[in-house]
Amino acid sequence: MPAETRTQFFETGSSTDPVRLRDGGLLPGITLAYESWGELNADRSNAIFLFHALSGSHHAVGTNPAIEGVGDLWQPEMHEGWWETMIGSGKAIDTDKYFVVCVNYLGGCYGSTGPASINPETGRPWGASFPAVSAADQVEVSTRLLDHFGIKTLQAVVGPSVGCLIALTFATRFAERVRNVIVIASGFKTTVLNRLHLFEQILAIENDPHFNGGDYYDGAAPLYGLVLARMISHKTFVHLDAIERRARQDIVQPDDVLAWYRVRDQFQSY
Repeated sequence: MPAETRTQFFETGSSTDPVRLRDGGLLPGITLAYESWGELNADRSNAIFLFHALSGSHHAVGTNPAIEGVGDLWQPEMHEGWWETMIGSGKAIDTDKYFVVCVNYLGGCYGSTGPASINPETGRPWGASFPAVSAADQVEVSTRLLDHFGIKTLQAVVGPSVGCLIALTFATRFAERVRNVIVIASGFKTTVLNRLHLFEQILAIENDPHFNGGDYYDGAAPLYGLVLARMISHKTFVHLDAIERRARQDIVQPDDVLAWYRVRDQFQSY
């Protein structure tokens, strides 16, 4: 049984010293949720920063049954760390040697400040008024946590998928602060096809009648739009062989999603 891990919280910025984002947005103070494993050595030179995938979280190792303020969004399948096989004593990222930290992204929904957070000026969720956040912004706020720990140089930045793009952004913006970059399942830029797939996902979510321009926190969530967006995304980051392995042999008819069409095979069902 993996050891229990607790989410920690780091606060930075204020109403008088707001966090400034690349595209001009301002946030009057933010909270970053993070977890860490291993021990930081005396000269703080053994740290590795892990950036998670788009729909992942900062919970990479151990068991975490609940995160303060997250509630039901923290589902049972999330309780076990998503990279248990890679991080730990004697593993590829050896916590006997390294101090590893992973942060839930700014704009995320697992403890860090995001659209569901309360805007202190209105007392209501940020919703559609939450400013646009870029990979560069994720890097900038991550360096604030490093400064909090007193870490000047990282042994490595590591990231799968979107996390890789952020790791590469870190290395280009703060080359003097990192010795190694570990690239997993990503490239150094998005392709035209990838951008079109991303745009299709945005359209799917925004055209859900419950999206309400991004201000849906007082009503139903745009779940159908999210379902369609997730289906589109799976074709971009899950190999077709993996889909075939994962698909169950039985067929489940999603009556709450489809009206007249009947699912015909296990791949559509998956």
